[in-house]
Amino acid sequence: MHAVVCNRNGIKIYYSPIDNYTGKIVIDDNGKLRVGSQKYKGQGPKVKFSKSDKLWWKVVEQLYTQEYNKLPEDRKVFQPVMVEFEILVTLLNGKTMKVV
Repeated sequence: MHAVVCNRNGIKIYYSPIDNYTGKIVIDDNGKLRVGSQKYKGQGPKVKFSKSDKLWWKVVEQLYTQEYNKLPEDRKVFQPVMVEFEILVTLLNGKTMKVV
């Protein structure tokens, strides 16, 4: 829910790969890009995670919640019927989106 509402308000948070093994998290707030300083392991067949590794997709979820809580109350409104459709569209767009 937080991701959908944030996307409607022009806030997108995603993992941007640096190489085949690592990447950083980017917050696109209506065209204003903020790139995180911490590197995260990417997902791949040769990448192994340890218990101490922070998983980037969990961090993205937490950031969406954080950005959602910063929004004014009138912008937190969403229509429950459209949520599943918008999540599907967001996921499809995320897989075809190229990061520059």
